[in-house]
Amino acid sequence: MSEKNKNKLDFSQRELTAEGAIYVLAVAAVRADGVIEDEELNAILSIAETLGHNQQVDDAIAYHNELGENDKAMLGAMRVIKGSSESAKVAALALMSYVLEQDDLYESEVEFYDKVVAELKT
Repeated sequence: MSEKNKNKLDFSQRELTAEGAIYVLAVAAVRADGVIEDEELNAILSIAETLGHNQQVDDAIAYHNELGENDKAMLGAMRVIKGSSESAKVAALALMSYVLEQDDLYESEVEFYDKVVAELKT
């Protein structure tokens, strides 16, 4: 089996959960400036490990690898979160904010965060 096939998430077998969608948005925040910073990614991994959410983070990364574009991943995750609960919205924004504070904040990251906030308000 090739490396590409091992990392591919089978969307027909598993559904994106609210928890997974929160991590998808956090990973999207890390990728928003086009550079995956270790500090930002490690913040996600640390929280996931504490909560036993390692599979959700692996799925979030696979989701991004499968869809390629940050916007596609973001829109799919936001549909799940919006259909979930207010607490999922709060968790997504809090985790994204925390992750982005781990390193220098760039305009593209602020724009991405603002786009998510605007979408989750609707």
